[in-house]
Amino acid sequence: MNMHEDESEREHSHNQSPSIEKAEAKKIEKLRAYEKQLMIDPNNQKKWRLKGTSLRSLLRYDEALDTFDKALELNPKGPEAWRIWKDKGLTFRSLQKYNEALDAFDKALELNLKGPEAWSIWGYKGLTFRSLQKYNEAVESFDKALQLNPNNHELWVRKGAALDDLGRNDEAFEAYDRAYEINPKRFWGNARYWQRKGNALCRLEKYEEAIEAYDRALKMCRCTSDLTDILRSKASAFRHLGRIGDAEKCDCQADNVLGC
Repeated sequence: MNMHEDESEREHSHNQSPSIEKAEAKKIEKLRAYEKQLMIDPNNQKKWRLKGTSLRSLLRYDEALDTFDKALELNPKGPEAWRIWKDKGLTFRSLQKYNEALDAFDKALELNLKGPEAWSIWGYKGLTFRSLQKYNEAVESFDKALQLNPNNHELWVRKGAALDDLGRNDEAFEAYDRAYEINPKRFWGNARYWQRKGNALCRLEKYEEAIEAYDRALKMCRCTSDLTDILRSKASAFRHLGRIGDAEKCDCQADNVLGC
């Protein structure tokens, strides 16, 4: 599971770059291959599932859901069934139908409570509860996922974010630190991680440490909107320390980024 797979929507454009067009062509080619295989073997549940995931990758969500339903009709409790329910849940997430997604993930867990990748289903439940702003349920889901996969750094980050949402600052900070302990290489160059850590430290009124975290984030950040957010947060930390001149410098830098 890639916990970054939060199904962000991409708009199709008539002016796509050659690399995007090539990737889309490969997806269509893969879909056509599954369709040909299903003409030969129409009762192959796995191929129906893979056809559905191909349709989802092409943002053809309604067709994907119909395909997953066809796969489930073949064998509602077969070895592929839990994966199909998981894929249905991800498709509902893409459609922002979060309650339907939760129902699908629950069906997947009924069939695969402690089997392979059960942790990822709990992880996706956590993400979905966050989308619904049900942060306590999100934390509980991430805890379930971590019981099955305690060394997944992305789960710890997601749990930290949900704890942040609840204002449970000490626990959020511990979750971020745990993620870093597990995979320091992954987070050493991750601006978003250091930004979140800085925010958590500010909420704990550890402003000097927060400024150090923001400095690390600034060295790695490539996104203009994130850059301004980090600079504003750093300015706020300076103000809490009474360092008004430094705060004003950060605000000026943020204004310059925005072209003010």
